[in-house]
Amino acid sequence: MSTLSRIAVNDEGFMFDPQTGESYLLNETGRQLLEGLKEGLGEEELAGLLEERWNLSSNQAGRDVAEFLQQLRLLRLLP
Repeated sequence: MSTLSRIAVNDEGFMFDPQTGESYLLNETGRQLLEGLKEGLGEEELAGLLEERWNLSSNQAGRDVAEFLQQLRLLRLLP
């Protein structure tokens, strides 16, 4: 089972890893990105979601996605 598949997220952005007991709080953008990752979307597709949802430039959306993925790696939620 991949790390992200075991992560639970509620509507308020509370993210919980039942294996480790760790919990985190996501904003609406983070929730959208995490759900996209769990659905198997890649970085470009995630950036496209942000562009559409928040009317961001492709450069800004790409930076936001890269930063989010880096945070997940620092938390050891992504390899």
